[in-house]
Amino acid sequence: GTGLALSPLAAANPGGWTEGVDLSPVMLHHARRRMADCNHARYGLRHADATDLPYSSDTFDAVFSSYLLDVLPAPQIRPALRELRRVLRLEGRLVLVYLSAPQRPIEHLWAVLARSHPPLAGGALPVALQRPLHECGFEIDAHTTCTQAGLRSAVTRAAPS
Repeated sequence: GTGLALSPLAAANPGGWTEGVDLSPVMLHHARRRMADCNHARYGLRHADATDLPYSSDTFDAVFSSYLLDVLPAPQIRPALRELRRVLRLEGRLVLVYLSAPQRPIEHLWAVLARSHPPLAGGALPVALQRPLHECGFEIDAHTTCTQAGLRSAVTRAAPS
């Protein structure tokens, strides 16, 4: 994305390496501009597809993905999760932020609007990830939801099973 989450992630990992990935050159450009203010240079930005990451297996201690899976076409969600599992070390953790199933009337309204006019929610649609995570080799160890501006988001932490 635009690097909004990358800066605090890199700051929280001063002794390690933090890598940002996006398929869009425009998003990477925004991330580079945002990261110009980062206090250290222990990060990288790479153009890549979430279903075919340019990293060796078992590379990362942690993987953070924010509003990616809810913009992917449904058939690409499991391949992306399998790829995240592949690059994550066995003792690592995955944290996902994504639009989740609506519960309240305003959330249902946003979901209907997002389906009928995708640009309103950036092309994102609510996704259910419990079953796909399990099928792709993860075990959920924490899950919560919150609503902002009528959109219900979930934050899920999972570990390789």
